[in-house]
Amino acid sequence: MEICFSLGSNLGDRLQYLKQGRNGLADRLHAQRVEQSAVYETVPMDVLPRDREKLFLNAVVIVDVDEDCRAALQIAHSIEQDLGRARGRVNAPRTLDVDIIYADALRMEKVDLKVPHPRWKQREFVVRPLAELRPGLVLPGEQDCVAKILENFGLNGNVVPFAEEW
Repeated sequence: MEICFSLGSNLGDRLQYLKQGRNGLADRLHAQRVEQSAVYETVPMDVLPRDREKLFLNAVVIVDVDEDCRAALQIAHSIEQDLGRARGRVNAPRTLDVDIIYADALRMEKVDLKVPHPRWKQREFVVRPLAELRPGLVLPGEQDCVAKILENFGLNGNVVPFAEEW
């Protein structure tokens, strides 16, 4: 199964947390293939005014795995916890945030897991890196491919390149 994860960090050594998240997903999911986008620095969304300065680093990682979506989510949450993610206040700063964006052509609407991610196309920090890896992809329930959705954002300066290699 091809699963796409969005990784984000806005506390501490942000790039190191992304690397550890990527490596943890690849190792714990026994990934047969791992692809990664470049890393982008992004302005936080929907945060308290005191947290606006804590810019995120974001990237997308795509893996081929034998695990199902629910098991992959549990592994992602365990990696977040191992790296010091404190759950509680929504949109609070975090060492690592991992979301499943899609899993093959699966559509799922559970309380704890919605696939594709319900807000993926509203988040440039997901769409821009995903367009690097899968520009022609049309996710379940969508009419347009990722590259077409990216065009809607234009160049607003909220998501800027940070690192090609990581």
